[in-house]
Amino acid sequence: MNNLQTESESMTVSKILIPTIVFSITMLIPWWYWGSQNYYDSQCRQESAANSSVLGLASSSNKNPCPKASYAAQKAYETPWYDWILLGISGFYTFFACMQWWAIRAQGRYMRRGLSISIRAARAARRSAEAANLNASALMNIERAWIMIGSMSPSPTAFDLTVDPVLMEIRFKNYGRTPAWIVESALILKRSEHSSISGISESAYGSTARPLVEKPISPGEISDVFKVPLDSTNPFSDDIGKLSDVEIKQLNSGDLHLYLFGYIRYRHAFSIATGDIPEFRFCFQYLAYLKKWIYAGPPEANRST
Repeated sequence: MNNLQTESESMTVSKILIPTIVFSITMLIPWWYWGSQNYYDSQCRQESAANSSVLGLASSSNKNPCPKASYAAQKAYETPWYDWILLGISGFYTFFACMQWWAIRAQGRYMRRGLSISIRAARAARRSAEAANLNASALMNIERAWIMIGSMSPSPTAFDLTVDPVLMEIRFKNYGRTPAWIVESALILKRSEHSSISGISESAYGSTARPLVEKPISPGEISDVFKVPLDSTNPFSDDIGKLSDVEIKQLNSGDLHLYLFGYIRYRHAFSIATGDIPEFRFCFQYLAYLKKWIYAGPPEANRST
């Protein structure tokens, strides 16, 4: 506050002092010029009179006593009164022009400061908006639904590879705080000679991707049963596979592998506002000799968005 007051007082003094100095210079230059010419002419007359008295010559007032006097010096005695009025008007015009120049300069300085303040305010507003957006996203992630596997049956230890058909049943659970609606699923139970899956493309799901009738899953609840038959291209048909005795021996020896993978897509309470359709993907490998399922496949096959 003190700095602003000191700056304001300094500007007021400069605002008055500078035009005053300019006005004074504007008025003094003509006065000095005319005064110097008059002084020169007066000195010339005195010198001429002295020379005339020495030589005994009579001086005449009608003649120019100082031939060297300039035309401006002669005109100094003939300066009309309206020249002085014009000089005064010019001086005042110069004074007010300086005042106007100073006002424009100060206005430009204030505008630059205002622009700088506006830019800082805009940046602060943008940072505040970004922080609010992050807070909203964090709150949404806390309150939204999260769908993952709730249960698998039969259990790994009770998984009988000799039954006909070989079938897995999966239920999904809502681990979030708001309801969810499963809108699409693609689930595969597949045998393979490869000991690992390097990548699972969308074509691997074939025609198993099906839109579903949306049924809400409340927080903490589990979905209906999703049946996953062996090597079936359509989980809603009866075309389900059976493992031969040779394949069962290969599974137990580790020469053949069984994979369960797939995805589900679902809506949550914030999807209407955000347009977001979350997805849960998973990939398991069955180790028959250990009677357990383990996570397998690349990271993109085991993720939740």
